[in-house]
Amino acid sequence: MDLDTCPDVTRVTDALQLRGRTLTLDLAGVYFMDSMCLNMLLRLRQRADIEDGTLELCGLQDQPRRLLDLTGAAGLFSIFERCSPEPVHVTRV
Repeated sequence: MDLDTCPDVTRVTDALQLRGRTLTLDLAGVYFMDSMCLNMLLRLRQRADIEDGTLELCGLQDQPRRLLDLTGAAGLFSIFERCSPEPVHVTRV
């Protein structure tokens, strides 16, 4: 996810009601993530906190995982190695 794709993700997630819900982003198909995407995830996490919701990330590939680790952002998210086989709310990115 990068400068070209993050606005699409933002458009979709902005339309979701997060109040009291868990939003799980399945990032298994994301092999590259830049700083714009990191900022998008941080804003989405902040919004989820404000709305008493939860943001989860699952299926992180190596490069996105390294980006979160190197920036210290990994600890801010609930991260799962694998996505639940029967998720209730999953947005595939």
